[in-house]
Amino acid sequence: MSEKQRTMYEKLVRDGIPQIIRDSGVEPHVRMLSPEEFVPAAIDKIVEEAGELKNARGDDRLHELADLWEVLSCVVTALGWTMSDVEAAADVKRSARGGFDDRVWLEATSP
Repeated sequence: MSEKQRTMYEKLVRDGIPQIIRDSGVEPHVRMLSPEEFVPAAIDKIVEEAGELKNARGDDRLHELADLWEVLSCVVTALGWTMSDVEAAADVKRSARGGFDDRVWLEATSP
């Protein structure tokens, strides 16, 4: 396959995606990321998934939230924490600064 025929993605994908691509009759070109490469790539994936969530509607939002949850949990593990650690940190922040339950929208501030 020439470079002109190759579709470039250069992004982190789920583990099963290469086989899904093969099953469609196309050959994926992949490599495994080092631990140092994984965290920045996974954070980029979080941004990608957040954008997809922003644009999703209806039940698609649940699927996008699931994608976001999956990549977030992998980043947490890669950084040496657990989801319980994240939840505890969120509890501390919520106690100090509040949550989002009241849906407060800050319009502006003035002196």
